[in-house]
Amino acid sequence: MAIAGILAAAIGVSWNPTPLAQALAAIFIGCALVHATFDYGPRRALVLFVACNAIAFAMENLSTATGFPFGVYHFEVGPNLSHVGLIPIIVGPLWFGAGYFSWVVASVLLDGADRQLHRPFNLIALPVVAAFVMTQWDLVMDAPNATIAMVWIWHDGGGVFVVPLSNYLGWLLTSWLIFYAFALYLRRSCRIQG
Repeated sequence: MAIAGILAAAIGVSWNPTPLAQALAAIFIGCALVHATFDYGPRRALVLFVACNAIAFAMENLSTATGFPFGVYHFEVGPNLSHVGLIPIIVGPLWFGAGYFSWVVASVLLDGADRQLHRPFNLIALPVVAAFVMTQWDLVMDAPNATIAMVWIWHDGGGVFVVPLSNYLGWLLTSWLIFYAFALYLRRSCRIQG
């Protein structure tokens, strides 16, 4: 219930990057870290955190430079924050928070597939379903953040309230890369321990 309340509050104020929204983002990321640590252990939680940050920053910077995979955009928010390339440092941890909860939802939808990654179907299906859950997250938040809050600006506009359709394909690809890497790591670490 607490996580649901935090998620509802975060969505409610995400269009306006105020100190309250920043605090809710920090709580959201912290909840994901704590839950991942309890559910998977500190090492596996850290692996997912690092994978989310590394892949997200690589893909976000690639897109701001070339337009692939999301489209061409730039961030307006966070000029006083540290950056990784052209991307504010908060972006990687936010990918982790949303990514972890997307992974959990997909695991539930697939009846505990995260604990049965030795099965080929689960190894393929779990990252795909988690990527679709993650992209659904972006479908809700991207347009208001790009138009009302102007957190980022799309240079060429697009089909969904100025958001290009390529953005959602980019989210699918980036999320899938993160989740497939984590699934392979989990499968390998379970074999070593088993």
